[in-house]
Amino acid sequence: MKIHQNILNRISVLYLSIPLFIFLFNWLKPIYSAILISALLIILFMNFKKETVSTELENTNRYCAFENNKKYYEISKLFFIITVILCVSWCVLAGLGNIVFQLRPDWNVKNAIMHDLINFSWPVVYDNGVALTYYFGILLPSALFGKFVSFLGFQHDVAFKAANYFSLFWGSTGVSLIAFNLYSFINIERKKILILVLFIFFSGLNIFLVKENFLFPPNYDIEHYVIGDIFYSYPSHTGQLFFAAVQCIATWLVTMLFLGNSKDITNMGFYLVLTLFYSPFAAIGISFYFITITFIELFKSIVKKSNIIFKQIFNIKNILSILFIFPVIYLYFKSNHTAAAVTSLQFNFHVYIINFIIFNALILIIILVNRFKNNLIFWIMTICLILIPFNSTVVIDFCMRAVIPSLCILSVFEIKMLMEKPLTKSDKICKKLAIVYFIAGIIIPITFINLIFYNTYKESSDNYIFDVVKTFKNKIPLENCTWVNDVGNYCNYGSLEPNNYPFWKYLAASKRSPHKYEHSGISKS
Repeated sequence: MKIHQNILNRISVLYLSIPLFIFLFNWLKPIYSAILISALLIILFMNFKKETVSTELENTNRYCAFENNKKYYEISKLFFIITVILCVSWCVLAGLGNIVFQLRPDWNVKNAIMHDLINFSWPVVYDNGVALTYYFGILLPSALFGKFVSFLGFQHDVAFKAANYFSLFWGSTGVSLIAFNLYSFINIERKKILILVLFIFFSGLNIFLVKENFLFPPNYDIEHYVIGDIFYSYPSHTGQLFFAAVQCIATWLVTMLFLGNSKDITNMGFYLVLTLFYSPFAAIGISFYFITITFIELFKSIVKKSNIIFKQIFNIKNILSILFIFPVIYLYFKSNHTAAAVTSLQFNFHVYIINFIIFNALILIIILVNRFKNNLIFWIMTICLILIPFNSTVVIDFCMRAVIPSLCILSVFEIKMLMEKPLTKSDKICKKLAIVYFIAGIIIPITFINLIFYNTYKESSDNYIFDVVKTFKNKIPLENCTWVNDVGNYCNYGSLEPNNYPFWKYLAASKRSPHKYEHSGISKS
């Protein structure tokens, strides 16, 4: 069967846009909703229609691309099925669907948000005036399905289970799209399934920076490098999916779209909006690529006295994305209590950070540099992975989320090195070193998978799911926010005084009539 790149790109963009459409329709006043949905539909229409890129532009930007010039590639139906099965299995182990043991108490938050998105009318505003404000974009299709099941007359427990099964379907679909995009970047005809395996088990070498007994019993903190109150982590792909599926799936997919179309600046504004909607910190990370490429191409255009780049920058898709949709999403997240406290990034130097960067990125970058030294994206990635840990905010997980796009790109470079035929004798040596690096790093994702099987076998099925919070109704305090074990700071998930923020004061829809479960026992604090 043929996988057409244009069709794959369109499906990927549509997948990412559906939750954004749900949000714009339900969280905004009708007039603003109509304007922004119209803008989104125009962007989608322009992405879906067949466009031709001028030869001059293609040659100008080719060094940014991942040689993704084929219109399609062919795979067997069996290979397609195996890919989907691997992606679904990975998502099941990550906790999607609430089928196996969930790796961290963080799932208390995700499950509570799912409960509230099903139980409450949208936008979710609790009795004490606090508004649920969080990056729950990837949960919206599942919550909508849960609402539909509830509308049919089923009890909340059934609706909640249905929503979680749908979240497994939705997450697996996203990961499958990532896999099929990834296949197009690697120039091999056989053993393509190894590409996905390498992506799943991609990891740094933080294992050599921790002293804990990580295998028996397994320890899920092996990717954290704590200095003071700040968590430093370049998480493995399995670690990202297990701990931050709500952020990494969409961010990976946007990154794949960018890598396959990096010569096309007209979509960068839209890609930035999509990343911001799913993961604000990841949007900061990926923005470095967009800004750098845009300024370099702009400079070259000025030198050559060409207006092609100007036409791309001020394309209608960028204008609608940056001037219309971006400010609304930004104002929504800025109303979050924790986000409101983040005014700037601060330079934070510590000698141990250098050690962290060396083991988790720099060693692999040095191995890859000879092969990819002429690739602009490689150097932007290198700068991001070196500089991001030195910047900190009041939010302890900034580093581990801002690097999601760069780690994804680093994994693609590593996979190309491992899977493609060496070009030179030095390439052969570097490929052997990359194999050693991969084998050493694989310990971390194997530890996480081991942890899932260990606890699924050890615990009864009643203890698989972290779901003790149930709801944030009247649990997010208006003051004196404190840390709660297995939940974190409740104030991280809401806007405490919504009417003090432009989004809720001017843009947000009025609270609709209560859902039938909104005042029932299931939602009581």
